[in-house]
Amino acid sequence: CFDVAVIPVAVPQGIEGPIEVCAATYEFVQPDLPEAISYLWTTSAGNIISGQSNDTISVGFLDAGLVELCIEISTECHTLDPNCLTIEVLGTISSPIIEGLISVCPDSTAQYSLISPDPLVASYLWTSSCGVIIGNVTSDLGISVDWTSCPSGGQVCLEATGVCGEIEITCLDVEMITIPAAQDLLGPDEVCSFDTISFEASGIETDILEYLWDIPDCATLISGQGTNQIELVFSEFCAIESVCVSATNACAFGPENCLDVLVNTP
Repeated sequence: CFDVAVIPVAVPQGIEGPIEVCAATYEFVQPDLPEAISYLWTTSAGNIISGQSNDTISVGFLDAGLVELCIEISTECHTLDPNCLTIEVLGTISSPIIEGLISVCPDSTAQYSLISPDPLVASYLWTSSCGVIIGNVTSDLGISVDWTSCPSGGQVCLEATGVCGEIEITCLDVEMITIPAAQDLLGPDEVCSFDTISFEASGIETDILEYLWDIPDCATLISGQGTNQIELVFSEFCAIESVCVSATNACAFGPENCLDVLVNTP
């Protein structure tokens, strides 16, 4: 008779290594198993850089998604079931999208916000080429910008840094709206009372929303208030009178321009 030793089935520990990775190379370790005589690593994606047939391996990852890294261990008597680790390869971040005014009025403050923060972004940084930022420059919600010192406008930019170190920057060009200049005032400088007289405002701006006419108390406005042309009638009580006009855009009224009119009464 003689004794026979029965070799039990070895039970390996789990693979050690990161379960969230970037597009880079990482090391994974199969903890020491005394019964092991060979190792065979496999991966559903990525490239085995070095370490095949060893208990430590380097794997290079590229494309985002889930990767299954497995090792098959052989002992003197058995080939063990594969020991696997699921790894998530993180994707790249998207360019941030800024929402806010691209045309602002002089001496104004405007709000700017980030649309849909990216969960893969580790940090944000707001900057402005001219305006003064009000609020937290690292906010993932938004900021305000004071454009008082920016007669020509400027840019609002948002820099996003991903958890894997990549950087995406988005900038929004912001223009300053110019207050309307004094309008040229076209019309006669000498009229007769009781006649219907036309006056017209003319300027180079294309963003005028409304005209404000100021006429003497002795005259009656027939039509045109709010437009660039009016009709009015001077009464016999008028003498030398002023007809004035100013124009406004989305921001404010510009300076007033006036025309002196001599009113003759028959």
